[in-house]
Amino acid sequence: MTCVNENDMNEEKAALAAACLEVLQSGNDGSLCALLPTQKALATFPALASLLDSPAETDAHHLTPLELDTFPADGDVTPILSGAVWPGIETGAALRVRREVRLSDSEETVSALVAAAVSAKGEVWNAVDVPGRKGLALGDDLLPDLNRLLLALFTD
Repeated sequence: MTCVNENDMNEEKAALAAACLEVLQSGNDGSLCALLPTQKALATFPALASLLDSPAETDAHHLTPLELDTFPADGDVTPILSGAVWPGIETGAALRVRREVRLSDSEETVSALVAAAVSAKGEVWNAVDVPGRKGLALGDDLLPDLNRLLLALFTD
């Protein structure tokens, strides 16, 4: 498990990390999510209030993942990204897929469930769940290829 120094995280990065973990733990194996600023999403879509915890409604940095599409977890994500219909108030994006990852203590690769989340400002956060390992690997550059794909959504 990768440890993260809490002092290195500002409130926006912490919100991105929390959204990344939510996508990893609750989405389908292959899913693309828009990350919506919760307060703006509630103003735009008031019905969301019944789905959220009260603290999320008052946290100015909280992000709500909105699943846009699902797909085979081990497939090519490029067509999914180019064909997604975005809600227009997103400030980030997250992707949950299954990828082969190299274990740090060996040459062995294993299939792991991974999530990458990015903000339109260029912040990134990743989470990797390796079967049989205790805890998650967390960090801001564990999945550089997925990070680049998602960041391109906000730079084109």
